[in-house]
Amino acid sequence: MDNPADGTTALRLGFSLSKAGNRSAPEPSGSPSDTVQSDGNKLSLLAVLHYLWDEAELTTWHAAFTGHRSWTVVHHRLRAAVDGKLVRKNPLAPSLFVPEPFSAVRKTEIEQRRIKAWAPARHQPGKTARLLIGIGEVKAIEPANHGYKMQVRHQPGHPWFLDEDLHRKLTKRFATELEHWQMAEAGEVRLLAICTFSVSRAGYANVEQLSVMTTDNNWIPFTGDADRSLLTTAIEQERSFRKVLSYNGSATAMASLIFTDTSPAVAAFIDRPAGADANDDDSIAGLPVWNWRTDEDMPGLPSPL
Repeated sequence: MDNPADGTTALRLGFSLSKAGNRSAPEPSGSPSDTVQSDGNKLSLLAVLHYLWDEAELTTWHAAFTGHRSWTVVHHRLRAAVDGKLVRKNPLAPSLFVPEPFSAVRKTEIEQRRIKAWAPARHQPGKTARLLIGIGEVKAIEPANHGYKMQVRHQPGHPWFLDEDLHRKLTKRFATELEHWQMAEAGEVRLLAICTFSVSRAGYANVEQLSVMTTDNNWIPFTGDADRSLLTTAIEQERSFRKVLSYNGSATAMASLIFTDTSPAVAAFIDRPAGADANDDDSIAGLPVWNWRTDEDMPGLPSPL
């Protein structure tokens, strides 16, 4: 809920930022069952990632962005996007950890800032553990001495640890996203993770809840091979557009892109059901529709101005 008086936005989260005692690993955020059972006014973990991606304007693309969207840009925009966001009247910014761009020259000071950022979530006997929200690009998911560890780019030596149960649920729930990431050429598909985590007394990050999102090499999210192909085509043709994200909803009946270099803007769909009405979707109400049926050749993209 936006507050125009002070410029803040109150967010209602569908997950906890604290942990009392031991409990089994929850289902990774974004599972179909969680979406059905959750309050539609509350954001799942994946919906928070979608929201921040939109707020950071990482879903917006212009040809001039080519070659200029690095992790430095992503980090800066995500940190800016969380300013003014409140959860239960408390600023969200201190609870969000995004690894800053790694530099060997600044390694020591970066490490010190990480320790400070993680300090509120460090385990204290007899006290309810506070959880942080972490967002990072996954480099690898590997077996550890106990469970698994998720290596995060720009965060060398400090992986996020997953127990075996959470890892099993991750590989089941996000099998498609993991396959896109594992089968693609190096650097062509990025896997972004968002998680809640606590910090052990020794300083290790233990994941409580987890969700992942695939993006292309420009950090633009996609949900399947056709979605990725449309993104690639639009970028190669130097088009301007906004990527549509599902938040808590289903992506099956949503537009994939909104072309913003046409007049008016055009909502681009993939396999849109016959007879569907654009006015049924508030995000594209009144916009002309372009649709690609994937059992046919992709039609030409809407003509730009």
